Amino acid sequence: MLASVLAAAAPPNPGPPEPSAPPKAPASSGGRSSLGAAAADALQREIDRTLEAHKWAEALPLIDRYLAEVARDPIMLYNAACCHAQLGAKDAAAKALLEAVKAGFRDFDTMEADVDLEPIRQHDTFTAILEARDVLRRGGTPSTPGIVGQPASPAAPITVIAGEAISACPQLDEWKRRHGEKNYRFLSDPVRRIHYATCLDPEAQAELVALIEREADHLSKTLFDGMPPYDTLIAVPTARDAKRYFADPTTTGIYEHRTRSLVAKDTGESLQHEFVHLMHFGHMERLHQKHPMWMQEGLASLYESFELATDGSVRFFPNTRHNLARRAALAGSSMPWRGLFALSPQTFMDKAQSLYPQVRSIFEFLADRGKLQQFYRTFVKTYRDDPTGALAMEQIFGRTLADVERSWKEWIKDRGAIDDTVSAGDASLGVTVTDAPDGVRIRETLTRSAARAGGMRTGDIMVAIEGKPIRSTRELALAVAARKVGETITVRYRREGEYREASVTLRPLGAVAPRP
Repeated sequence: MLASVLAAAAPPNPGPPEPSAPPKAPASSGGRSSLGAAAADALQREIDRTLEAHKWAEALPLIDRYLAEVARDPIMLYNAACCHAQLGAKDAAAKALLEAVKAGFRDFDTMEADVDLEPIRQHDTFTAILEARDVLRRGGTPSTPGIVGQPASPAAPITVIAGEAISACPQLDEWKRRHGEKNYRFLSDPVRRIHYATCLDPEAQAELVALIEREADHLSKTLFDGMPPYDTLIAVPTARDAKRYFADPTTTGIYEHRTRSLVAKDTGESLQHEFVHLMHFGHMERLHQKHPMWMQEGLASLYESFELATDGSVRFFPNTRHNLARRAALAGSSMPWRGLFALSPQTFMDKAQSLYPQVRSIFEFLADRGKLQQFYRTFVKTYRDDPTGALAMEQIFGRTLADVERSWKEWIKDRGAIDDTVSAGDASLGVTVTDAPDGVRIRETLTRSAARAGGMRTGDIMVAIEGKPIRSTRELALAVAARKVGETITVRYRREGEYREASVTLRPLGAVAPRP
C-alpha cells in the first residue's frame, strides 16, 4: 500500500499569495467532488488508519467511497488493488491495478516490491504492466524531430497493457480531452519525463523547454538528487482555458501533486516557482518526508529570480518580495524564526502575504552565505530529529537559531532596498501593459512615448530587454526601474508572429516629449 499523497503547492505572487489548494488531501481536478474539504480529509485519514492496521475489508468500501465522491486518484486505486489482493480477489486486484496505471500511477518499482501485491505477482496483468514499464520509461521513438536543442518527441508514447492503451502521461491525454489540440503544441522529454502542452509559438516554446531543462538539471544535481520517478505535465494555457484554473487573477501558477501537473499563466517567475515544487515533491516522496511549508515556499520563491552560469553556478536576484521582507525586518514585524519554522501548513497560508517575502529572504541569505545546499542536505539528514529545520540551521552555522536570525536581519538591512517601481519622472517606456504567456502585451502606447518613438505599437508583445527575457509585468517593472532617463535600450518584441527589435530611448514618466 501507499500512504496519502503530499500536499498541493501554492503559487507565487508579489502581493498576497493565494494557495492553489488546501495543503491537505488530494482534491478532484475535475471539480466533481461531492464532499467538502473537511469531510474528504476525514475520509482519507480513516482510510490511512485502516490500511496501516491491515484491515483490508474495512478499508475497501472507504476507498470505493473516496473514488466515487472525491477523486479517481491513482494512489487510491493502487491501494484498492492491495486490498483486493490481500482478500484473495486476484482478478479484482489486477483490474484495480491496471486502472491505477491508466489514471497515472507510475511508481512501478514500489509496485514490484510491495508485499501487499504478492498474491497477484503471477497474474497476467501484473506481468504485462512490468513488461510495459521499460517501454514507458524509454519514452518511445519520436516519429518526427522535436524542437532543436531538446530531447523531445512530439507526443507522449503509448503502449498496450492487457489490451488497454496506456499513455506515459495520462495528464497530457486529459489536457487534450479538456482543451482540444487546435490551440496547443505538445512535446515530450523522455529523459526528464516531462511533457508539455503550451499555447506558445515554436520559438517561445523552445525557450521555455530550454529553461526547464537547465533548471531541472541544476536542481537534480544540487538539491533533489535526480528527477521525480514519474511523468509530469507542464502546461501554459490560452487566456480562455486559464480561467478554468485561475479564478483569482492574482494567482499565476499552480502545481498539483496528485495529478503531477503544473499550470502557469506565464513562463517567468510563476513557472520557475512552481517547477521547484514539482521537483521538491518528487524528492519528498522518495524520502518519505513532508517538509514544512516555510521551506517548500522559501525554496520555490528563491528560484523566481535566478541565473545559471555556464560553469553550473547559480546567482539569485532580489525581486519584488525583497523590499517587503526588508521593511518587515527593519520594523521588527517579521515572524521569529522558531515560530515560523513550526507553523502548520494552514497557519502559514493564512499569513502568506507577509511570510512569502520573509521565507524567500531567508533562503536568499543562505545562498549568499554559500550554505543553501548544505542546509537542505543537513535538513534531510536531521528530519527525524527535527522536521522544522531549526536544528539543521543551527548545525550548519554552529550557532543558536536566534544568533543566525540576527545575522539575517543585519544582512537584509545592509543589502538595501531595490527600485521596483516606476514613478512620475522615472525612466519609462510610456506604455500600459498586461501579461502574455511568454511576455508583456502592450495595451496602449501613450502620446509621444518612448515605445511609440521606437516603432512599437498596441498589441506588440515584448519578450526581452537588452537580451534578458521579460515574461511578466513584474519582470518588466524591475527591468525598467533599473534604468535612467535618456538611456537607450534594445527591446525585442513580437508582432503578428514576427519577432522584431526596437531601439528605445527612455523618457520620463508623465513628461511630454518635444515634437521631433
